Amino acid sequence: MTALLDNDILFKFAALDLLDSFPEILGVDLSSIHVLDSISYYPLKSPKVEENFGEATVDRTLTFAEDLSKLGKQDVPDDPYDELINEEGIDVGEAILFAAATQHDPVRVITGDKNSLRALHNSDCGGVIDEMEGCVVCFEHLMLQTIFVVDYTVLCKHVASAPRIDGVTNDMAFTAGADTPIERARGAFRSKRNSLMKETGPLLAEV
Repeated sequence: MTALLDNDILFKFAALDLLDSFPEILGVDLSSIHVLDSISYYPLKSPKVEENFGEATVDRTLTFAEDLSKLGKQDVPDDPYDELINEEGIDVGEAILFAAATQHDPVRVITGDKNSLRALHNSDCGGVIDEMEGCVVCFEHLMLQTIFVVDYTVLCKHVASAPRIDGVTNDMAFTAGADTPIERARGAFRSKRNSLMKETGPLLAEV
């Protein structure tokens, strides 16, 4: 299994200090994880990453990424990349991931970019959609896997001590911090994932 990873996901798991468990959560070997080559300058291009998550998170992310295979525009075919990049709502990074997904089997695209997924679903890129059917793992789905893999008490402590991750994690799933019941966290992530499945057709992986 090849795992194609967007930048946002990696920074979030670094903020949660869960990178050591990341291959197990994904269900792949470290050598099978590919990350966008833009990760090295992503914090400079998006200063809010360090502002929101902190310097330690950025350092952990970039250190972890050193051992991962890098993926850039030069690594994917012009077709379907050119088709994807011309679709409103799909940015360069996601276009690279989606184009790369058509070159691997089996494959998982792990992304937190819900707008790009909605844009792909509503696009005329039928060939890409067919190739990616059931291959996408969103952040909420990944957090459900994390609850299964990582000791829940430990996970709660990591969330409670981490910088703010996002609205779903902090305002819906772990509202009681380290004392959050497991069913509340599962229910929040499951609800958000199921809503996204309705908006993106066949793209998301089945549970």
